[in-house]
Amino acid sequence: MVDHYLALLYYLRSTLRENEAFFGLVSVLDDAEMIKSVGFKYARTLFECTLLSYYDCFRNLDERTVKKLFTWAFMLRVDMENLGFDSVNRYAIGIDGSYTNTYPMFSLIAHARVHTAISNLAVQVVREPDAAKSSKWDRLYSILKKMNQV
Repeated sequence: MVDHYLALLYYLRSTLRENEAFFGLVSVLDDAEMIKSVGFKYARTLFECTLLSYYDCFRNLDERTVKKLFTWAFMLRVDMENLGFDSVNRYAIGIDGSYTNTYPMFSLIAHARVHTAISNLAVQVVREPDAAKSSKWDRLYSILKKMNQV
């Protein structure tokens, strides 16, 4: 199983890099300044795990869904000043906190009958107040809003 998922992760990373529709996502994932943050790495891992889960269920890389999963995962980074492992766990299982989104994404993916159930989710991008929790993540927040045409 480990080999299967490592091969799948390698395939997904390669596919994202090769597909023009995902160049914006890849530029964020590879951003030299952002990648220095441990919290950013947690959000990136969360995105990759949800993408693995989604792809394993549906064998589909629908552009709209990938962007929703990306936005969902990285809004956690925008929502938190200090992002740690416990916050990621709480967010992933949908425990209500001070988060913009409270979807239990892994559960939703596991119970979805069709891939459009995920692409049709209303993932929130706009925070109240309209700024990242930490000014360090204002640029990421702007990128997410632009990606979602907000």
